[in-house]
Amino acid sequence: MSCCLKEMANRSYLKSQKLKASVDASQLLVDKERCLKEQTDKYLDVRNQLYKLEHESTRQTWFLKKDVENVENEKKELEEQNQIPHRKIEGIKKSHKGNFPSCSVLSCLVNSRAEKMSSLFCR
Repeated sequence: MSCCLKEMANRSYLKSQKLKASVDASQLLVDKERCLKEQTDKYLDVRNQLYKLEHESTRQTWFLKKDVENVENEKKELEEQNQIPHRKIEGIKKSHKGNFPSCSVLSCLVNSRAEKMSSLFCR
């Protein structure tokens, strides 16, 4: 009988060792899964930050392009506005026969009546 008890005790010990190994392996898997979940969460956070930065970058690029378009339009308008006085000055210079260059500038600044009067003084 003592032999049977020894054998039973031996089997019981082996079973408890297997059970302990199984519990340890299970705990190891739980720990690894927890670690993987933490790493996945960190990865997702970083990816979300990247998407936010890409979105903000795209948004800023769009605003900058709009600003460039607006500046180009303003430049074009100013150039057009600047061309009108230059054309008037060139026309007055061509039509002016006097020796005084200031007369052509004065005639641009005053109304048509004053232009007629200034041309009399410039001859």
